[in-house]
Amino acid sequence: MKPKYSTHFKLKVVRYFLDGHAGQGGTAQHFGVSRTHAIRWIQLYLHHGEEALRPRSRSLLYSPEFKREVVTYAINHPETSARLAARFGIASHTTVDNWLKRFRLEGYKPFCPTQPERSVSMPVNPDKPRKADDKTPEELLKELEYLRAENDYLKTLQGILLEKKRLEPLKKPRR
Repeated sequence: MKPKYSTHFKLKVVRYFLDGHAGQGGTAQHFGVSRTHAIRWIQLYLHHGEEALRPRSRSLLYSPEFKREVVTYAINHPETSARLAARFGIASHTTVDNWLKRFRLEGYKPFCPTQPERSVSMPVNPDKPRKADDKTPEELLKELEYLRAENDYLKTLQGILLEKKRLEPLKKPRR
């Protein structure tokens, strides 16, 4: 499938903007493209250079570690998903949205590398929680990493809520 816009065209759009001929919206209008496209190309170029404007394989897969890195960054740095996609060179901002939605539902579990199944001689009782003594050092480190990320996420949310509350205008009682 041929890309809708050539690398040369995208580069013209970016250079027009960077040369100061117009803002993002004006640049998009001048070239007859959506503002979203123009902003994405500009951000990709600024973060990754000309190479980021070239077409990529549709079969690009992101590692669980990379996804976890993006989600963690997103939690600690409130940016739009489009800016995050550009910053990390991700094909689409909806990919970032999907990762964040999945994180909110399942935590970091989907973003941990899958490990091969271990053969177990005795059946494990899933109803009985495992004690810290029964866990491997790797499992304990993963749990610690997850709990720290969860804690950071909650602190970030708390900070945002406190900031919003602080910025609310004081309501004066009516007389």
